[in-house]
Amino acid sequence: MVTRFALCLALALGVQMLVSGCQSAPPSGEGRPAFREALIRGTVSYVDRMALPTGSDLVVELADVTGKEPVVIAAGASKTESQVPVGFEVRYDPDQIEAGRRYALMARLSLPGDDQPTWVTPAPTPIVPMSRGDQLSLLLVRMKREAN
Repeated sequence: MVTRFALCLALALGVQMLVSGCQSAPPSGEGRPAFREALIRGTVSYVDRMALPTGSDLVVELADVTGKEPVVIAAGASKTESQVPVGFEVRYDPDQIEAGRRYALMARLSLPGDDQPTWVTPAPTPIVPMSRGDQLSLLLVRMKREAN
């Protein structure tokens, strides 16, 4: 049998939760980000038997690929500190994701001091943003460069 004390305690906790949920949030810029943030995590790797120099540049982009040309929504960039597979994170605003559109990840990896990528994703890799899936793995291919 429920005691009167337990019933009053449950009621008080319920009222406290209800009131705290009604408190106004501070305006943007005062202790909270301007937008909600979502995160895509994964790794990139390549098959070539070549060591990856420390400090190589990795860029992974989230793009809307519904139209003829991809439209980049967000990107994550980092300097490598290890061999492949190399981890990545792309933070994005989930309010930019629209139902009925197609999204993909594109990645490129450049050696230190080189402004041209050495490895890239061969094609945009389809993704369903905001799905709670396993960690993503992107396989990069070596770019073919023309001899000077």
